[in-house]
Formats: sequence, C-alpha cells, structure tokens
Amino acid sequence: MPHKFSFARKEKLISEKRKETLPAKETLLALGLRAGDKLIDVGCGPGYFSFPAGEIVGPDGWVLGLDIQAEFVDYCRQKLTDDAANVRFEISGENELPCEDGAADAILLSVVLHEVDSKKLFLAEMKRALADNGRLMIIEWLPVEMESGPPKHERIAPDELRVLLEKHDFAPGESIDLSHTHYGMTATLK
Repeated sequence: MPHKFSFARKEKLISEKRKETLPAKETLLALGLRAGDKLIDVGCGPGYFSFPAGEIVGPDGWVLGLDIQAEFVDYCRQKLTDDAANVRFEISGENELPCEDGAADAILLSVVLHEVDSKKLFLAEMKRALADNGRLMIIEWLPVEMESGPPKHERIAPDELRVLLEKHDFAPGESIDLSHTHYGMTATLK
C-alpha cells in the first residue's frame, strides 16, 4: 500500500528548496490554469498550490483545497486572509470529494496519484467532479532514484500515467518537464 505524506513533514512541502524546484505559480500556469477557472486542489497539503491558484483564477474563479488529513485543512484555514476570499479548504475522503457533479473546470493532483490506494475508484471520482470540458492537471515525480520523494517503485512514469488515464476514460496530453524532479501532464475527459 502506498504511503501518505504526513502532516508532521509539512515543512518539506513549503520549503525554499521546493519553491526553487517547483515554483507554484509558474507550475500552475504551465499546466494551463487560467483566470476564471474553478479548481479543486486534491491533496492540497499546506496549500502550496491552493493560494497561488486563487491569485491566478481571480475573482471570477474559485479554489477548493481538499485533504484527507484534518491537520492540513486546519493549517490552511489558519493561513486564509482577505486576499484569498476565493479559496476555501475542506476535509475529503480519498474517493469522495465534497462537491457537486461537474463542479470543477480543473482538478490539480500534485504528487497525489502515486499515493492513492484504488486508482480506479479515485479517477472515477475525479470524472464525477469535473465539468464536461474539465481537465486533470497532474504533477508527479520523475521515475528515477533521488534523495527526495517516494521510493522509485511507487512513482508513476509518464508512459504508465498515460496508459492509466486512457484506461479510465481520460485523454492525456503530452508530458511536460516541470523540473529535474517532477513532470506534469494534463488530461481531459473523453
């Protein structure tokens, strides 16, 4: 069973090293986030992408940060300011998002998919939550051994991700190099 990233290690997710390696705003823009989008950040952790996403989507969009760990949700809620009026945080089940069918234009899965127990159930829930023209924006670890991140055997290679998405009725785009440690991929509903 894949490991889940622990709240006790949250500082790694908001470290200066991560900001240099995977700058939040630039990464979101590279994945196609745009003004007016309604984004669900699944596995939002400490809000590393949620808060910058709120700036990008602006007042005509919104961001819903979700996590299965209440500690992350509480942490993010404490960081909310008036500047982030279009951002909110909720506790979520792994395969049960607290939203209506078709609620999101985009769903961000930042280093989440490799941690999921049942990819079939998880991706079915992502399909339910996406609008007809919606898209998944996925960030995953490159499938190489390195000091940080999960063990290599838990990582999902770009070709493997493409096959997984197609199997579950998504049309994946090309892999995008995001850094020397991560790649991205966007997928739409078939």
